[in-house]
Amino acid sequence: MGAAPRVVVDGLWRCLCPSIDAALSAKSLLAPRYFIHANGLQRRPPWVRQTRAAHTDADAQQPIPNRKKPYSSTDVYYMSKLRPLPTKALYEVLQKLRGQQVHGDQPIRIRRVVRYLIEDRGEKPNIFLYEALVVANWDSKIGSADELVRIWNEMRAANIPPSQRFLHAALKLLVNHPNFVLRQEVLDEIRERGFLLSDEGTCSVALGLLRETQYELAVDKFQEMIRASVEIPLWVFDIFIYELGKQGFVEEAIDLMRQRPPPPEKPPSTPPDDLWYFLLDRSSQDLRYEDTKLLWSLTVERNTLTPSDGMLTNVLNTAARYGDAALATQAIRLLSNRLRKLALHHYEALIDCYVHGGDASNAVNVLFIMSAAGVPPDTASTRSLYLLLKKSPELLESAIAVLSAPENHGNVPAPALDLVLEILCQRGDVKGAVQVYRDLSSRLLSPGPSARTFELLLESPTTPESIEYLLAEARFYGVSPAGVYDRLVAKAAAAGEMEKCMGLLAWMEALPRVRGYVQQPWLSRRTLLAVLKGLFANLDPRAWDLVDQAEKRGMDVKEEVEGMLSLSDPERKQRLSGKQTSLRLQSSEEEEAATEGESAR
Repeated sequence: MGAAPRVVVDGLWRCLCPSIDAALSAKSLLAPRYFIHANGLQRRPPWVRQTRAAHTDADAQQPIPNRKKPYSSTDVYYMSKLRPLPTKALYEVLQKLRGQQVHGDQPIRIRRVVRYLIEDRGEKPNIFLYEALVVANWDSKIGSADELVRIWNEMRAANIPPSQRFLHAALKLLVNHPNFVLRQEVLDEIRERGFLLSDEGTCSVALGLLRETQYELAVDKFQEMIRASVEIPLWVFDIFIYELGKQGFVEEAIDLMRQRPPPPEKPPSTPPDDLWYFLLDRSSQDLRYEDTKLLWSLTVERNTLTPSDGMLTNVLNTAARYGDAALATQAIRLLSNRLRKLALHHYEALIDCYVHGGDASNAVNVLFIMSAAGVPPDTASTRSLYLLLKKSPELLESAIAVLSAPENHGNVPAPALDLVLEILCQRGDVKGAVQVYRDLSSRLLSPGPSARTFELLLESPTTPESIEYLLAEARFYGVSPAGVYDRLVAKAAAAGEMEKCMGLLAWMEALPRVRGYVQQPWLSRRTLLAVLKGLFANLDPRAWDLVDQAEKRGMDVKEEVEGMLSLSDPERKQRLSGKQTSLRLQSSEEEEAATEGESAR
């Protein structure tokens, strides 16, 4: 009989002294020998009845066996503060500790007091002490739902019924340590014992569902609480609003915002700005257009919220994604009113808005605004507009009209002109593209057209007169025609368009004869090797002619050519060599025939 109480006491000191027992959460609070299983079955070891029999009035008068682990230095100091206090005062201390919000070392202090009462004062485990242990498990770090199970099992083994306070404390514990099955057991126990579920307990149930990510059940429970006029603290409202907004349930969060009572220090019409701010920031960051637009109208348009620069950028991006030019313009206006210089991505987002709405004219106007604001657009800035004009050719005339407007003389950015030329050349209207260039080149901002302008115009076949005109224009604006052709040839070689490469090379050969040009540089070594690689791959004998031209210009590529041939299979190499010999014999015969013709004349 004397050994039975030791089982209970050993369990207590194992759980009440975390500084001694590092495996606190893995061991019984009161040496439990009684288990709850997921299927609801219970299994009792044979010594449980003996333990119950040990708790008699006679045994209550017996001192608890002195089978204790030594106190740590911190425990010794803390216990020295408790010894002068009478037992009644210790219970009052415990009552005060468990009535406070869990913070700091409060859970450990609760455990120390309970341990001291059991081990040093000989107090018998009772419902008050078990309630205190549940409160100690509210802590998110050292508490656990498993420990609640062990506490409850020991109470059942000791025939100690749970109180209403114990069950409500358990519900609060299950907010930080969610366990749906255990919560249902607690609620069933409350109903079976005829206890009333308090408003605080109802909030704990709703918060537990939210913590378990059962969002629909949590929202339904919360709405049920509102309809039942449950007293809901503002912090519970805030947790629901923040979590729902964070998970993307913005409509539900806004609905709760409208039902949330205002803080006592604010008039009823004043919204909680921090929550509105959070919801707008989250919605715009996630590019949720409908939610962003609704929150913008409820806050910014009513001058109840001042969005940050980052939030305005997110709103601008959201508006660009869904083509809301009005919303984008408002965001741009607020940014510019702060004397902040807008960056390239701000204007490009505004262009995307107009493009989404099919407004090519205003999209082109943004390019003018960018140049005037000192943020010159580039080719990438016109890509969304390019896709629009390619998809809707009828809008090209309106874009050209904007570039031709009298008020824009001398202000046309080169990428805007390049955009129009690109569309026309892709349609095959090179003649029209050259004419547009003639009409608009004098209206360009300094320094005038770029190398890309001439690449677009010279890439497609055109008349010798147009080529001569364009090459003269390139020379006038300081653009190297050979450099333009070199880039065009490299681009064609990369695409495997070898016929186009050879055609461009033929035009390049004519450069020195146009308007008194001096001999221009030929292909760069990198471009030449790219062309040769493509020709050899296609068994094109013109590769050897290109090698000869390179040698005449002092460019030695023999080593690279041998490397290309070594990569070919023997049969292909033989065919290439045969074609080389045949080609050179043919050239020799032609030269001899030409010589004989000259002699005859």
